[in-house]
Amino acid sequence: MRWLSSALLLALLAAITALFLKTNLGNVALFVPPYRIDVSINLALLVLVLLLSAVYWAARVVQKMADFPEQVRLYRARREEIGGNRALIESMKNFLEGRFARAEKSARAAQSSSATAGIAALIGARAAHRMQEYSRRDEWLDRAGLDTGIETARLVASAEMLTEQR
Repeated sequence: MRWLSSALLLALLAAITALFLKTNLGNVALFVPPYRIDVSINLALLVLVLLLSAVYWAARVVQKMADFPEQVRLYRARREEIGGNRALIESMKNFLEGRFARAEKSARAAQSSSATAGIAALIGARAAHRMQEYSRRDEWLDRAGLDTGIETARLVASAEMLTEQR
């Protein structure tokens, strides 16, 4: 339906333009010494519209080229975040399946994204604790301490793991 209404609007615009251009009301004289250029007003309007549209599209191309580095930066940040989220999901899945070495490896991969680094560190700490690698667990807990948003979760996990160790 949208295509049909666009086609009808374009046909109406073409008909109105044809009726307007049918009446040739005058000339435009351009004086470029030593020349005098006489063109119909229809041709002058057509050239003016084409010139303005060319300037508009050239300005859009320049704007897109100026925005390109920012778009690349945003794309890379999105890719990094998506990769971190996938690694975090994989880490949690491996942890719940009892594959603690794989969970720790996936948690290390999830550390690349700042959004998932804290939670990944807690998963890595719990996985290292389950493998009785207490020095690595403490390293993971230190990394989790860098993310202030999960301070309570880090303290609770640390207390649970230290209690289990005894």
